[in-house]
Amino acid sequence: MEEKERDFKGVWIPKEVWLSKNLTLQEKAFMVEINSLDNENGCWASNDYFAEFFMLSKDRVKKIMKSLEEKNMITRGVVREKGSYKIKRRIIKVVSPLFNKCG
Repeated sequence: MEEKERDFKGVWIPKEVWLSKNLTLQEKAFMVEINSLDNENGCWASNDYFAEFFMLSKDRVKKIMKSLEEKNMITRGVVREKGSYKIKRRIIKVVSPLFNKCG
């Protein structure tokens, strides 16, 4: 991902997220990264991106993403190619009331 495509907001973790006993430290870091990539069209970063960025296995990334979704911190959806079941891209949105958008 090129830096010019990113709406980088800096590193900000709202106190409600930082103090949450419901989130692991890795989940908090993922929320910060997803939020920084979440623009009007959502965050479209792949599991490969997150694996490389956080230096984790793709399997670990999948588990973290699933956990965040189950905890109602994010939603995940897909955009399919017109007239096909083929996935064009995934969209992740921060939906947690704990995580207020900044910037």
